[in-house]
Amino acid sequence: MTPHCWHGRIQDIEERFGSNSAEYLATFAEGFMDGSCMLEDGHDGPHEFVDDDKIGVTFEEAEK
Repeated sequence: MTPHCWHGRIQDIEERFGSNSAEYLATFAEGFMDGSCMLEDGHDGPHEFVDDDKIGVTFEEAEK
């Protein structure tokens, strides 16, 4: 299984626009959905965000 990037949408907005920017402050508005990049870790190019409420994680017993 390949690890995912997991870079957050809010984190991305803060890094690109700053924590006092209108874009960042809008992340606290009602209805804003944070998301995570589910591309392969270390990917090239921009992040592609999936709303966090659409991401599921399944755990399996490790091989011995």
